[in-house]
Amino acid sequence: MQRLEGLLRKAVQDYEMIAPGDRVCVGVSGGKDSVALTVALGHLRRSLGVPFEVMAVTLDPRFGGVEADYQPLADLFAQEGIPYEIRRTDIGPWYLITAKSRTPARCVPKCGAGHCTLPRRNLAATKWRWGTTWMMPWRLFT
Repeated sequence: MQRLEGLLRKAVQDYEMIAPGDRVCVGVSGGKDSVALTVALGHLRRSLGVPFEVMAVTLDPRFGGVEADYQPLADLFAQEGIPYEIRRTDIGPWYLITAKSRTPARCVPKCGAGHCTLPRRNLAATKWRWGTTWMMPWRLFT
């Protein structure tokens, strides 16, 4: 984890990816990439010397109409002092009916039903990062 945090710190400083007062929202799938990124940003927040906030949001696709259990993530982020929100969606049923791809990740760029913008509502983040895209040196929203 220390190596990841060091690389993250270097990228943030080299590319000026975080400015004072930013609210960085990470889209958390529950996989190791998004969870590690969120925790690393939480640690970086305490040591970078630039005041910024980190928050996490998960879109529950409700595949099969069943809500997933994200309590382990909620517990981890609470322990790290990172606000966490779960947004229940109908992406799963929509995907199964309309998508031609076999994997949900491939349909996200084509998702035009409003599901992809859902987490941005009412969160007031200044930066959005989805999984590993954080390491790419550009700003999505400033």
